[in-house]
Amino acid sequence: MLDAQLQRDGRWILVQRPAVFAVALLLVAIGGCDSVGSDADDSPNYTTEVATQTLKADGVDLDQIDKGQYGNIVDGTRAVLRNQTEYEELWADLHADKSTVPAPPSVDFGSKVVVAIVLGERPNGGYSVEIDGAQVSEDGDQTRIQFTEKVPGQQCAATQVLTSPYVLATMDRGGAAAAAIGDDAITFEHSEQTRSCTN
Repeated sequence: MLDAQLQRDGRWILVQRPAVFAVALLLVAIGGCDSVGSDADDSPNYTTEVATQTLKADGVDLDQIDKGQYGNIVDGTRAVLRNQTEYEELWADLHADKSTVPAPPSVDFGSKVVVAIVLGERPNGGYSVEIDGAQVSEDGDQTRIQFTEKVPGQQCAATQVLTSPYVLATMDRGGAAAAAIGDDAITFEHSEQTRSCTN
C-alpha cells in the first residue's frame, strides 16, 4: 500500500508504511487456517433451536374489542367485568345515549374477563385512551393494567363537544393472570401523553 509520495532532490520516492505490511502478513497467515482454537470437526457448544411461541413481556394477553369517544358514563370508571351480566350492564350504560344500543361483542367468560376504562367527561374531541398492557406480580397475586390518556396539545384542532373516551379489551383468565383477577387483585396505572399536533 502506498501512503504518500514525496519529492526529494527532484525525484519521486514512494514511501511505504511498515505497519501495513505487518497486518497484511498476519491476515494471510490466519486466512490459511480452518479455525482458530478448535478443530474443524468439533460441533458447536451452543443450541440453534429457536422457540416459535410468541412471548409477551407481561405474560398477559389483551385484545381490544371496542373503543370510542362518546361513552355515556361521564364520571368515568375502571372495571374488570367477570361475567356476562356485569358486561351487559356496563355496555348498556356506556351506550345509553344512543337511540338503539348496539349488541356487545361476544366474549367467552369461561376463559376471559373484560377490562373497561372510561375516562369520563372531557371538554373536547381531542382526548382518547389506550390500554398499553398488563403485568402480573412475581408472586402471581396482582395484575396491573397500564393505560395512557392522550391529551391534545395547544396546537391541536379538536371538535368542541363534550366527550367521554373509553376502551374495552378482553384479558385471559388463565396463564400468568389466573390468580390475579379477584376483586382486589387488579390495579390500574394511568399515564398521560400530550399530542403536539405541530405537523
